[in-house]
Amino acid sequence: MFGLNLTDRELRTRIQDLENQIQGNISKPVKSVKSTMPKQLLILHYLGILNTFNLSDRKNSFLLESLLNANADNIRKELPNFVGDKLQEIKNEKHLTELIELFREVGLPQISKTIENDIVKLKKRK
Repeated sequence: MFGLNLTDRELRTRIQDLENQIQGNISKPVKSVKSTMPKQLLILHYLGILNTFNLSDRKNSFLLESLLNANADNIRKELPNFVGDKLQEIKNEKHLTELIELFREVGLPQISKTIENDIVKLKKRK
């Protein structure tokens, strides 16, 4: 349902690469973004982690419950927003603008650019 089907080793390599990029690009303290469950899910989505495992929404929600310290039922209700190109209600301009700055500050400008493009698509839908 969620796509990539990476092996454990490939996932670890991908996470390590992201950590190395972040460590190499941080030049000042990163300003904290007030985290909400929708923003946390968006961060995981843009990092490519949310769609890594081919699990049901129920199983994903139980896994993410521990990671995000959020209610599994609330997570499960949000997960359909991340299927394919359906990033609907959870993807609003306010959340995305905050995430652009977060990804820039940690040294991931390519993700910031993707989010900027998503904001343009959101504005066109209105």
